Amino acid sequence: MSDGRSTFRRRGADDRHASAPRTSARWVLFLLSILALVTWTFVALNLARRASGGLPLDLQVYRDASLTMLHGGAAYHSRYTFAHLNFTYPPIALMLLSVFSVVPPIVALVAWWTFSATALIFLIVVLLQESTALPRGTLIASSCALGGASCLFLEPIRSNFAFGQINIFLMLLVVLDIFRVRSTRKGLLTGLASAIKLTPLMYVMYFVVARARVSVLRAVGAFLGITAMAWALLPADSATYWLRQAFSPGRKGGPIGPMNQSWFGLIGDLFPGTNSLRTILWLLLSGVTFVMGVTLAKRYVATERRVEALFVLTLTELLISPISWTHHWSWIILVPIVWLARGRRYDKVSATVMLLVAVAVVAPYKEHLTGWLHVRPISVVIGFSLLFSGVIVFAALVLEERPWRTATHVGLPLGDARELGTRRVDEDRPDRAEVPRRTKTPELPAHDAG
Repeated sequence: MSDGRSTFRRRGADDRHASAPRTSARWVLFLLSILALVTWTFVALNLARRASGGLPLDLQVYRDASLTMLHGGAAYHSRYTFAHLNFTYPPIALMLLSVFSVVPPIVALVAWWTFSATALIFLIVVLLQESTALPRGTLIASSCALGGASCLFLEPIRSNFAFGQINIFLMLLVVLDIFRVRSTRKGLLTGLASAIKLTPLMYVMYFVVARARVSVLRAVGAFLGITAMAWALLPADSATYWLRQAFSPGRKGGPIGPMNQSWFGLIGDLFPGTNSLRTILWLLLSGVTFVMGVTLAKRYVATERRVEALFVLTLTELLISPISWTHHWSWIILVPIVWLARGRRYDKVSATVMLLVAVAVVAPYKEHLTGWLHVRPISVVIGFSLLFSGVIVFAALVLEERPWRTATHVGLPLGDARELGTRRVDEDRPDRAEVPRRTKTPELPAHDAG
């Protein structure tokens, strides 16, 4: 009889221990859902307040330029809004954005912000699926909470909504292409994003370093095919854009100054009026950054760290682009996901990405915060703090991986080095499948463990 009672007590204890993780998971899901609801409520209230002042500046430009195109006008010869801005995207963007010009402004605004919020959440879902093994409910709640918090606290994403910018849609196209599209169709969405706005061409390099030659051809073919289609439909606008305006940074606003957080903006601020020197320095810095960024991306892809490969390409694109307004840094949403992908390690790279997030939250580079600072180099450091923090992250990644050291430097063939790198990732990410190990693989010296 006593044995029966003790067995019953043991079963009860086992049931309680088994139910504890489920209860904890439910509480986590509940708290994340509440956080998501609260953050998006504040986002909605903030956007409603902004809507009372009319359409966001860039969305108004999109609508006005599209209307000019629909009425047969020269969209690239006109200036729009009180700020006298040009429309700076390729002609296919005019055609796609015209959907928002044929509906009432308030309908266009609500639809734009709703689609932007949905795209942001979907983007985070895809990245978290790639980086974690979260249950479906927790994954969606985490994505909603992270998306809402980023809209409230990260200035680049907040500005993306405030200006009615297109960046989040382009980010989603690239992320879907890399992580979700079938191999038989990879490259098409990146080509589409590049045809809408030129900067996503940088992400064709992901397929280059992954040695996916067919995907590279698809991306380039999609870009050229869509551009040719737009040229056939809008020949005059296409000729004006591609032959006169596509590669003129000055048309996109003042490219020199703290609002342009790229090498070009920094060099232009340091060396005003010296066009030849400015161009040479920009090309040198951009060339070095491009080579190091692509080399790092190749290392990450070879060791199956795909989110980190995408992240380093985003930093490369932002640094070398002639124009990187602060809302172009919306890719900063990758930072917490990269930290998760790295196994939540607290190391030098983690410290630098936290610095980048802190700068994006405080946003000292905004003009209204730096206008009273006229003492150089303080004004330069604060004004370009987003750029400098991004450079620090980039440098930390380079120093961690040391891409100038090849596998043969330590006596290993490239295949063995890749296997070791993949094994390290799998040890950090237990949710991934185990990689078969060779029986006699030399060990790396301690100083080459990075």
